[in-house]
Amino acid sequence: MVVRITMPWIIQKIPHVYMYTIIFILFASGLMMLVVSPDPAVRLAGMSVAELGTAMAEMTFLSQSAFYSHVTKSAFAAGIGVGSVIGPLYYTGKITVFDLDMSTDRQLKCS
Repeated sequence: MVVRITMPWIIQKIPHVYMYTIIFILFASGLMMLVVSPDPAVRLAGMSVAELGTAMAEMTFLSQSAFYSHVTKSAFAAGIGVGSVIGPLYYTGKITVFDLDMSTDRQLKCS
């Protein structure tokens, strides 16, 4: 008899405090890789790590919204959607409109 373990069962076994810590580490390391490195391959890896953190955050926080009303789920979905659109647009506009040749150190100081 083969027992298959699927992802939701694994996620339910991990305490939420550890999940929050993992999500924070993924976000922070992904964004640092994205901002600090001049190498496009490392930036792409940083984007992948940050998106993994986003996916884990969605699984964790959306599963907790089962205990709340429909408005909570709508607000969560709207916040994720708006953040996914506004964040990159803000960063792109800040770099291209205000200073075309901004170094990495200066980008970290301005953000």
